[in-house]
Amino acid sequence: MPTKGEDGVVSAQEKKEGAGAARERWLAALYAATPADRAAAEQGVHDVYRATNREPPRHLIWLDSPAECCGAALLLSVRRDSIMRQIFESLEKNRQAREQLQLVRAKAAQAPGGAGWDTIAEDAGGPLFQMHAGGAFCTRYTLGRCRPRDG
Repeated sequence: MPTKGEDGVVSAQEKKEGAGAARERWLAALYAATPADRAAAEQGVHDVYRATNREPPRHLIWLDSPAECCGAALLLSVRRDSIMRQIFESLEKNRQAREQLQLVRAKAAQAPGGAGWDTIAEDAGGPLFQMHAGGAFCTRYTLGRCRPRDG
């Protein structure tokens, strides 16, 4: 921890060393292969929603990889997005892709609360934001019905 000199100022070198230590802590957390503290993470998600005057999600789904998260986003968006539905229908023709999507759906349906996939999919809110860039279309969904704050 940087210390202040007699003049009450922290030296640039001490600031740099403090930043380096913080960077190392963040990198260690980023690359950690230990299980997540799910309770703390879920509480953090709820806190962020409350801090932005939004209703916290009713369902929090834990998946094992970014690929599974992409599959969940695809499955949640097919009801509302014709392009995503076309992608889904194309993937459904491939046995391996179909099995992966079925696995994601099954894992999501096991979320605490026992809501089941249909309820989770119905409760999924609309897009948080949409970006169009060079013909690419990207949408992020949330698992809670959210209303943006006024203003």
